[in-house]
Amino acid sequence: MDQRQLVLIGGSKGGVGKSLLTMTVLDYLTSKGEAPFLIETDNSNPDTFKTYKNAVQGTVLDLDNVDGWLELLNYCAYSNHRVTVINTAARNNAAVAQFGERLMLGLAELPISLTTLWVINTQLDSLKLLKQYRAALPLGAVHVVRNEFHGSNFALYDDSELRADIEAHGGQSLTMPKLAERVTQELYGKQRLTIEQVASSPSSSFGHQIEAKRWRHCAARMLDPVFV
Repeated sequence: MDQRQLVLIGGSKGGVGKSLLTMTVLDYLTSKGEAPFLIETDNSNPDTFKTYKNAVQGTVLDLDNVDGWLELLNYCAYSNHRVTVINTAARNNAAVAQFGERLMLGLAELPISLTTLWVINTQLDSLKLLKQYRAALPLGAVHVVRNEFHGSNFALYDDSELRADIEAHGGQSLTMPKLAERVTQELYGKQRLTIEQVASSPSSSFGHQIEAKRWRHCAARMLDPVFV
């Protein structure tokens, strides 16, 4: 991670797993000694920001309008953080199609690379939305994350020309294993514990701590190729 990075967590669907992946990326980066900056764009349900607002610096931006994209460019230009992580809203593709050109023009003038982690489920719509995103924002590396919360049969992606094209352009096909629902509830519950806190907090049961530690180990193996 020698160059500054803008890491966009996409999927353009509600419930596909963007927020959990964003939390996983934040946990991974902080465990490596990084101090990532979080930009939460799901302003109607900012779960990631609520959970991680005391663990990392961050803000909530509305990327449904042009002003939000201009603010995003300002963060890119003036931030001292080496890694900025964006958790996108379910409706993200429409905004990317309308305003994404500004991001492409801005990043062309900045020493920042764009990395996209695109979460998919086992259905075809995840792949169609990814094609739309790549057409609207053809910039940087795109890695596909198969979220096993939705099952383990990803044949629609695994056997597709899209996968071949993603990997031919330097993208990775990654797998995010299912996290026990009881642990997930701690991330989204009243206490809003981070993944690290679940793994180490006395308020978490021993079983939850072990599950969180297992998850962190799996996440590190998944994300290591992305952040080499």
